[in-house]
Amino acid sequence: MAGANTSYLTDADAPAFALNYGELVKLSKALIESKFGTAKPELLAEDFEFRFPVVELNKARFVEAFASFKLDEAFPDMTNAYYGFRLDPFVPGRIWFDTQGKGTHTGKFGGPFSYVSPTQKEVVLPPQALSFTFTEEGLLKSFTGGYVIDRRMGSTGGLGGVFGIMHAIGYTLPFPEAQPFSLSTRYRVLMSLDEAARKVYSLSAGYSELPKKIYDASLNTKESVLQSASSYYTSTKDSIVQTASGYYTTALQAASGETLVNTTTEMCSSAKDKVVEATTSCKEKAVVSFSFAKDRVVVAISVAQEKALEAVSGVKGKALEVVSDARAKVVDSATGVYTNTKEKVVERTAGVYASASHLSSSMYSNKLETAQQMYSSVLQSIKHFFPTMSGGGTAASQ
Repeated sequence: MAGANTSYLTDADAPAFALNYGELVKLSKALIESKFGTAKPELLAEDFEFRFPVVELNKARFVEAFASFKLDEAFPDMTNAYYGFRLDPFVPGRIWFDTQGKGTHTGKFGGPFSYVSPTQKEVVLPPQALSFTFTEEGLLKSFTGGYVIDRRMGSTGGLGGVFGIMHAIGYTLPFPEAQPFSLSTRYRVLMSLDEAARKVYSLSAGYSELPKKIYDASLNTKESVLQSASSYYTSTKDSIVQTASGYYTTALQAASGETLVNTTTEMCSSAKDKVVEATTSCKEKAVVSFSFAKDRVVVAISVAQEKALEAVSGVKGKALEVVSDARAKVVDSATGVYTNTKEKVVERTAGVYASASHLSSSMYSNKLETAQQMYSSVLQSIKHFFPTMSGGGTAASQ
């Protein structure tokens, strides 16, 4: 409601900051192009904060988590439109903008959603508001987003961020924060009471028409006037009282919660019986399954043990056969080598002995012949120098 205290602010009313509007828009686009800084962590301040409606992360966790999702691989044809860049009129260095997008899930996610196979579903994102808050050095200090502006738009059930994408492809996450919006029972009851009160009030408005009807009737005779007024008053009163009584009873029951309590009690009782029945059934099935699984495990262990023993026994027998065979081959080979070597040694020894004997005999004969020749030569020399020795031993004595 406009009044004397109403103001209409523009970018010119934003608080003074080291970076102007154009520079902040340029930095914002650079961050978007670098996958919100996860491809270039140096664009993020050390005390960076990621704050969406549910999830809050610091710099290290944000870079790790955002990169692991691999949204660009899960939605190769995803188109995102960013528009409406505007300065925050109260927070210095903060710039707001909006986004919408759509794409088809034809690829695989990474990280915690890697189990999800491509669904071929088209995802239409509703308009969402985001904001960047920068330091005076141009580093991103805070990133907020995921706030849906119009939840009637898109195919995410009014959810923003990753929660909306998972819901749109049929993999809604199992906690309340990731569920589409729905009216509470308490709110619906209050709206019903309000509607009943409005109907009662509209009926009671008939009393305001009574003076006019009486005045119109007074133009006739006094009796006609009194009769008409009395008849109209009585019928109107009875109708109003009857109708008001019915609506009052309905409103009172709704207000007291009797109908709601009874219905809720019946639903809770039925749900309780079903839960107990399902729990009992699950428990029995679990016991049977566990017993069956246990028996199968015992049998499998026994069979595995027997097979292991058979395998070990077989391996042992084969090993002994191989060792025995190898031993026999070694003995045979060694015996053959020994015999062959022995024969060759004996043969070579005999040859060497024969050669040595022949050489010794030859050398002995040569030496003997040489000695005899030397003896003859010496004897001839003696005879030549001492001719008298040829006569015998007497001359030699003299």
